Amino acid sequence: FSVPAGRPRPSHSHVVGFLVTPSPYELCAVPR
Repeated sequence: FSVPAGRPRPSHSHVVGFLVTPSPYELCAVPR
């Protein structure tokens, strides 16, 4: 997996609600 070109890396911050969840982010699946 890799981060799409020009997109920020996932942050370590989280979203607090009923459950604590990570902030949304995008990944690219790259074949081996």
